[in-house]
Amino acid sequence: MFSVPPPQCSHATSISINVTWSAPPSTDLHEIQVAPLNGAPFLSQTSTSSALSVDDLAPATAYSLTLRSRDAQSRVWTGLSTPVSCATEPLLPLQAHVLPPTTAPLPNSVYARLAPATAAYKVQHREVGAKDWSAAQSFAANGTSITSVKLEGLTQDTAYEVRASVGAGPYSDSVVHRTASSSFDPLVVHRISENCGDECEPDLLYNHDTGSILADVEFITAMSRGGHFVQDFNASVTTRYCVHHERRPAFADYVSCNGNDTEHYDCYCNNWIDRCIGRLDTSVCNASVPDPQKMPACACSDASLAESAKYLGRMPVYNPFPHHHHTSAAPPLPDCNVPPLGESTFLGYWYSLPAAAECAAGGRTGCSWERRSWQHFVRGWQLLAKGFNTSEAMDMPQLKANAAVVEKVIAEHAPRCCMC
Repeated sequence: MFSVPPPQCSHATSISINVTWSAPPSTDLHEIQVAPLNGAPFLSQTSTSSALSVDDLAPATAYSLTLRSRDAQSRVWTGLSTPVSCATEPLLPLQAHVLPPTTAPLPNSVYARLAPATAAYKVQHREVGAKDWSAAQSFAANGTSITSVKLEGLTQDTAYEVRASVGAGPYSDSVVHRTASSSFDPLVVHRISENCGDECEPDLLYNHDTGSILADVEFITAMSRGGHFVQDFNASVTTRYCVHHERRPAFADYVSCNGNDTEHYDCYCNNWIDRCIGRLDTSVCNASVPDPQKMPACACSDASLAESAKYLGRMPVYNPFPHHHHTSAAPPLPDCNVPPLGESTFLGYWYSLPAAAECAAGGRTGCSWERRSWQHFVRGWQLLAKGFNTSEAMDMPQLKANAAVVEKVIAEHAPRCCMC
């Protein structure tokens, strides 16, 4: 594995840093990781070109940026570059500050957040790429807390720049907001990177399985004590992704996606242990025939598999988790070791994301889901420092507390909402 040269900071505003780099011709995807100076990375942002704007940053703050790139043929990532220090600009005297949005937009409106001020705000917007700003709207200020303002009369599924001024002060740097889509729904999912030893980084969802927070934390908690998928929890990476997927009457059937490394996963008929986790039918599984994970192979119809290759799959997840002790001597199948559905607690869902259906950057033609270009992540040692509980109890209080730890650490860097 070789490293790439560090990125260069080409321009900064009070809330963003433009970054460029030299992209090897054989690479097709690039990732910038952002960290506070002398701190752990918290943001991963990807680009298919050799430039991007790292947004939603704090004014007058220095950050450490590193780069890695993916080879187009082998899908192997380079090592991370040496870090480079880049800083945002300070706010000008009396300059307003628009914060990243955290309230979900509506089809024709967005909610902008403005830093506390004592004079009235003037707020403008324009479509991204447009020349002219809208007429300024006036809003009352709250000198002690963040003010949320609703901008209405916008176009559905459209990106807008929003800026504000306070009194006679200069306009803020603009923050991008998005109205709700008419055809794609947002989804917040989490995943712990697997099969990555002591060099774990965020993996990027193609042919991977993810989960809603509580459902995925059940798996993360089970893996926190070490095992086949996560060898060293301290070095592990748990990532929050924003996914937009095609709105349709129902999700496809969930498929199990596994592989020997994070870049080479295959998806196949929902396997026996995942069916146990979801309290699903295991009668279609055959203990005498192994699947790719050497568990009883299960049968899915061709129509089901074709649907799962085109759209997001989904399955329910319950507590308690199976205590899996596979033995071929238990006919006709090993015991799932879980209570029946009526005695189990529903936690949420796991999702499968087919690689062939992922939208290419900048387009939604012939695809059914897309990953937003940024994701927030935390290391296992950070979760442990905040009280993540790795005990074998796996009861509901433990899982809820662990989910709260994950969300608390991610929230420390104020990510925008996935819909925004």
